[in-house]
Amino acid sequence: AVHAAVLAGPGDPRIAVRLAEEALRLGQLSDAQRAADAAVVAAPASPTHRALLCRVLLERRSPARAIAALEGLDLSDPAVRRLRARAALLARDFASATTALDALLRANGGDVSARALLLRVRAASGQPLPVAEARALGARHPGNLDAQVAAAEILVEARSADEAAQVLDAAIQRDAGRTELHY
Repeated sequence: AVHAAVLAGPGDPRIAVRLAEEALRLGQLSDAQRAADAAVVAAPASPTHRALLCRVLLERRSPARAIAALEGLDLSDPAVRRLRARAALLARDFASATTALDALLRANGGDVSARALLLRVRAASGQPLPVAEARALGARHPGNLDAQVAAAEILVEARSADEAAQVLDAAIQRDAGRTELHY
């Protein structure tokens, strides 16, 4: 992969994308953002590059810039809607997050990540804590990090810190590089 990137040349956005993805995987968020920005500059119309930049910006806790990176992308794409909902949740724009997630769930009721994000929105917006739902979703989908993050956040809010720590410890064991698990 590195050899192919070197042969592609220094201005090729494919190199920037590979570097951004690897830096993101390693938790090197400044490097990931620099590389993702370079990919978008080289190919500004690429939805893939802009979605990558959005993912990096979400990891950097920069929701306004993440939303801007998605501007003009096809909101019928479930991945774009999910990113938009994540950014809206981080920005505390609960109405926009709910709208995006409701549309996702109407199209695909089995979208575990969308259901987990919706539980997080409900909890963050001051609605009654969906503790039982979050606990059940996390138990049914132990490999889904969104379900684990939702369960842990809601358990913390419900003052079940020990149980939340167990959920997060297990999730970190599966994906230590996901920055969101460390907040």
